[in-house]
Amino acid sequence: SSSSYTSPQSYAFIQYNLGNIYSAIRYRVNDDEFIRKSEACYKNALKVWTAESYPINYAKARRCLGYLYSKAFESGYSEEYFDKAEAEYRESLKIYTMERYPFSFAKVNLELGNLYISLAKAMEKVMEKTMEETMEKEKSLSYAAKAYENSLKVFTPSDYTIYYKSAQSGLMKSKISIEIQ
Repeated sequence: SSSSYTSPQSYAFIQYNLGNIYSAIRYRVNDDEFIRKSEACYKNALKVWTAESYPINYAKARRCLGYLYSKAFESGYSEEYFDKAEAEYRESLKIYTMERYPFSFAKVNLELGNLYISLAKAMEKVMEKTMEETMEKEKSLSYAAKAYENSLKVFTPSDYTIYYKSAQSGLMKSKISIEIQ
């Protein structure tokens, strides 16, 4: 007789994959219902995948949540999504260290750099150019530059060329923008 029991690990993988599917749909239709569905699935996976029990899967799900929130923020959703994205990326970097997982470390830093650039762009749209706002934007751009520099420790012209070009471009944008301030 077949059992309807699914192991916790299988359940987590199913939830993670559903999160990825809802996330992909969300990018195509820009409907926040899919943000909530994707978020719920990733969080269900994280009930099984803890930092202690399944560190790689934990970091992977945290990175996906970061990406989901980052894209929501870029699409014009509230700054709360920026905060969530930043927190998820930072959490994944507790596992994805340069020493242990250089590619994932660099990829998350590239995404984090893109997030900070998005914040700087969002600030530009609403800023009244007060000294405090200018300093906030500059801080965001310097965080972006640092994240891109971290990713360039791994992404080189000969290894991961496309990522290298993206990180190099982001780094240039952040540094030029800081100089223009």
